[in-house]
Amino acid sequence: MKFFQKTIYFLLALTLLIPAGVYLVKAAEDDASAVEEEITGQLDDSSAASLEGQIENKENELEEIESKIQTYESLVELKQQQQATLGSQIEIMEGEIKKAEGEISKAEREMSLAELEIKTLELKIKEKDINKAQIIILATTIPVILFTSFFLLV
Repeated sequence: MKFFQKTIYFLLALTLLIPAGVYLVKAAEDDASAVEEEITGQLDDSSAASLEGQIENKENELEEIESKIQTYESLVELKQQQQATLGSQIEIMEGEIKKAEGEISKAEREMSLAELEIKTLELKIKEKDINKAQIIILATTIPVILFTSFFLLV
């Protein structure tokens, strides 16, 4: 009689645990799918490769601007040596204005470069979030499978 009761309890437990396990696995997959869809929807059309290309372009622009700044600094120094006339003083001021404009342009490019680097990091974070969601699915699925297979083997 005890064997029969244990078998009935086992079958009852099995009939309750299998649907519960299936429900938990389905819920975890749905949650992970929702997270993945949300993250994928936020990724825009910009990819890491195109952002890195844009970063490289901005860095090249910065190098060109720095070269121009050095040229204008040399020009200012030269004109300061030739301050004999009012005309040369005006030229010095124009050189300083161009230098300031170059520095402003450089600062703008640096801000643009920083924005691109931030976007690249955001993409990497979103990719890690997707990986994390996939790990959660695995972590919730494996115990259910093991638990279910244990009762099927007993």
